Amino acid sequence: MMSLVQITTCPNFCQFLGLVLLLALLYGVSIATYRLYLSPIAQFPGPLLARLTFFYQFYYDWFYSGQYYLEVEKMHMKYGPVVRMTPTELHIRDPLFHNQLYVSGAVRKSDSYPRFTLGTGVEDITFPVTAHDRHRAVRSRLNPFFSRASMTRLEP
Repeated sequence: MMSLVQITTCPNFCQFLGLVLLLALLYGVSIATYRLYLSPIAQFPGPLLARLTFFYQFYYDWFYSGQYYLEVEKMHMKYGPVVRMTPTELHIRDPLFHNQLYVSGAVRKSDSYPRFTLGTGVEDITFPVTAHDRHRAVRSRLNPFFSRASMTRLEP
């Protein structure tokens, strides 16, 4: 026989659980809508799962031992030189676009993409700096170690 406390708390808990599930569903639908239709990179082609979630990349990196780069090559064969490889990243295989994409020298200030610095294995050593001005300050302190004279001193 159920006690009075169990009978009265179950409907409240069930309503709360239903509300949480409804909010999670609405959140998922809104994220999917944004990533597929409203994102600044929504018009670029790629597999549906790669455009919706990071699971596509995770699957190939973890279950196929880092073979996602091979899957990206297959995507390029199917979709062309610009492929959407995650919900927030494009992969570009076009040598003519290199100078527009990468900044060399002091052409323009550009912050690094935070996910770009992850997964290198040296995050705890080099403390990746994503802000342009902060990176230049840190790099200026390290520049003497990478000069031609320092490198030739290390050669046998």
